[in-house]
Amino acid sequence: MTTPTPMPTGLRILLTLASLIVVATGIWAARPILVPVLFAAFLAIISGPAMTWLIQRRVPRPAALLMVVLGMAAIGVTVVIVIGQSLYSFRDNLETYKEPLQQKVAAITDRLTEAGVEMSESALADNLNTDNAVDYLKTLLGSLTNLFGKGLFVLFSFVFIVLEATGFPDKVAAMPGDTSA
Repeated sequence: MTTPTPMPTGLRILLTLASLIVVATGIWAARPILVPVLFAAFLAIISGPAMTWLIQRRVPRPAALLMVVLGMAAIGVTVVIVIGQSLYSFRDNLETYKEPLQQKVAAITDRLTEAGVEMSESALADNLNTDNAVDYLKTLLGSLTNLFGKGLFVLFSFVFIVLEATGFPDKVAAMPGDTSA
């Protein structure tokens, strides 16, 4: 019986690096699914103790799940309200930012003209046109729709993970050959 010859060190390092590149590329390609699933797992880990505490207090599992989901939703709504208030405040103060911005644009235009850069006022006005707001609004609505879809995916993943995590000890105890039950 012959013993296999060991791989050269350089080949082992090369294979390890190639494997790491393949794994990193796979993770990069899976990020549209992986990020929401990891976020749902993070939320489930955070809310797991509350769910376990409720179940230990003999709250039925569906009611405990509903309470935990509503609690997480309340936290999410609070965060959205705080961010929304900040955005509304910014929108209300937008007029106060408009005049200093126009002054800065005029100063930059004057400096560029002094430096010999030809720039028409219409080209600058086109870039700062308020008609672009419609395009921004379309992009915003598309992003919000995408966010809503991902939010539903996170919610369903979160519910599944929490239910499976809280039921896992019962499943292990029901396995044949388990002596801990």
